[in-house]
Amino acid sequence: TEGVCSSCSLGCNVIYQHEGQLIYKVTPNRLKDDGVLCKMGKFEFDYINKSNRITRPSVKIKSVNTDISFEDVKIEFVLKLKSIKYLHGKDSIGFLVSQSLTNEELALVRELSTQLETNMIGSVNVTGSDAQSTVKYEELNNAELILAVGNVYESFAPMGVKIKNLKRPLISVSTNGTRLDHFSNASYQAQNLETLFTDVLGYLTGKNKNVLGNNQAEQIANAYKKANKPIIVIDELTVSPTIQKLLKEMAVTTRKINKPHRGLLTLKKEANAQGAIDLGFIKSGNEILSKAKGGSIKALVVIGEEEVDISEIDVEYLVAMSMFPNDLTEKANLVLPLVSLAESSGTLTRTDGTVQKTNMAIKPKTGKSNYDMFNEFINYLVPQA
Repeated sequence: TEGVCSSCSLGCNVIYQHEGQLIYKVTPNRLKDDGVLCKMGKFEFDYINKSNRITRPSVKIKSVNTDISFEDVKIEFVLKLKSIKYLHGKDSIGFLVSQSLTNEELALVRELSTQLETNMIGSVNVTGSDAQSTVKYEELNNAELILAVGNVYESFAPMGVKIKNLKRPLISVSTNGTRLDHFSNASYQAQNLETLFTDVLGYLTGKNKNVLGNNQAEQIANAYKKANKPIIVIDELTVSPTIQKLLKEMAVTTRKINKPHRGLLTLKKEANAQGAIDLGFIKSGNEILSKAKGGSIKALVVIGEEEVDISEIDVEYLVAMSMFPNDLTEKANLVLPLVSLAESSGTLTRTDGTVQKTNMAIKPKTGKSNYDMFNEFINYLVPQA
């Protein structure tokens, strides 16, 4: 069955090989892509088959999690959140949502938040940077310069291989060196990349006289300025939001953005990070958790965000949706099961803005897809005529 890899935002097309409800192999879809998968994409799919997955909803009664039906959980979920909205008003409910859900699932969560009159929707992986991709992968083919910043090869191996094989003029910049250095025309290492690119920007604008003498910055600035069609490839996992903003400012200052074969390609962590941003999930997890800690958010709905730390947060009502038991599900008032991308149908937006379809390889092991569960919540919250 054709699908899209869930390991990161590159959107590598894959083939799920399965028998019955067991996925036993994932291979690259060579008809659609370059035929390269990273180790995670190729081998780390067995979590789908694990026996300790959450497969039924449960509600906490006298500190004990008790299984309930999907029909009952629909009533519990909707009525409890409606009562909190009526008691505490707008924005009293917060949503922290995984950027690995499909666009269709995210759209339903967005509709759910709208009906509950809250704008407190976001993700733990929202960085606060506005350095979004402005070019497509194909535009790398004609770039006169690729400026790779961060550990692109290590963090996003298929993109590293693609850049290597293109054999375009390449400058690699990182903190401690990267595998791309071996294939670049020039490579630079700096312990403080923020200082380095502040100086590069100073050379490009001519406004900062203090940068004189920084040979690395001058060389990078000259190469970038000389190239008519430069593309900056950013590893968001190792490049801070502040540095990303500097890189975007470099492109804007030199007017090498929003034109063919010029601009930014920002590589993100989660499979549908760009789709989540496009659908309005732009608040950071820290902002929402801070409001919950401060008491303005009374109910918190956490969907697939296992990394959330709620040790210092005590809300009136906590909902945890997850594939596996964790600290969140242990503390939650209501627990709902999620399914993997291999058990879902829909679309994902890869990091360059291209929308791709993914297909359901196996039936949801919970008996209900994420989409159907969210849709039932909305239909119960807003009865259809």
